[in-house]
Amino acid sequence: ATPPQPAVHKVAMLAEVNTALQKRHLHEAMMDLGMFTTLAAWLKPMDDGSLVNLQVRTTLLRSISLFDVDETVLGSLRSSGIGKYVKLLSLHSKETPANKRQAVALMEKWTR
Repeated sequence: ATPPQPAVHKVAMLAEVNTALQKRHLHEAMMDLGMFTTLAAWLKPMDDGSLVNLQVRTTLLRSISLFDVDETVLGSLRSSGIGKYVKLLSLHSKETPANKRQAVALMEKWTR
């Protein structure tokens, strides 16, 4: 079996993804297209349990925090499963303190 490859493609696309996520007027359309499910897949740890690239985690946590929370967003968050990965990052021993704080802030925002 080949060892897991680093997130080279994710890192290459990260700037473009981040730019799209900054555009609040597109948030609803992105949610309709299952964007949170895709972001959950990007944040999901590798099969060996190691975390995804730090730059990917940091950028996505920041970008996800730009979404205003309403019932539609909460429904998309629940069905995507992204919450379990955000929670995992908030507790993971190898996550940076800044990302842990961002993950905790996201969970608090979602549960208010």
